[in-house]
Amino acid sequence: EGVQVIHLSGLIGALSPDTGKFCLELAKAAKKHGTCISFDLNYRASFWKNREKELRDIFTEIAGISDILVGNEEDFQLCLGIEGPEAGGKDLAAKIDSFKEMITRVKKAYPDASVFATTLRQVISVNSHLWGAIMLEGDNWHVVEPREITVLDRIGGGDGFVGGLLYGILK
Repeated sequence: EGVQVIHLSGLIGALSPDTGKFCLELAKAAKKHGTCISFDLNYRASFWKNREKELRDIFTEIAGISDILVGNEEDFQLCLGIEGPEAGGKDLAAKIDSFKEMITRVKKAYPDASVFATTLRQVISVNSHLWGAIMLEGDNWHVVEPREITVLDRIGGGDGFVGGLLYGILK
């Protein structure tokens, strides 16, 4: 009660059958109390191996009650079966329209969510990446074209994006 937003990660949801069920129960409890539900799909092949149907069912149900859905092109395709651009992060600036088309398909499949976001990442070298993002909030597109950033440690970049996104939504 009183929690404004709960954020769920597909990494935790896919760790084991119990953690998947736990994330779903958290989402259901949050929905019951009017808490905003944020779900970052975070697909990882090693977690999904031999569990595709089980995890697709759980992720689809969580996505169906979420208010905010976050994922890259691979996440939406492999977790939810939504067609998207070729995975791999090459020539991202030229693919922005295809990312928008993918997000539009996600919105159609999950109409109860109000915010959809994806990062745009392309590795130039170990310490240099192109980073940008696309967000659909209601009917408003927000696009940050990929730009070069210096990378000190790539672990947690997506989590940092989601943290900033949620902060902005709450403010």
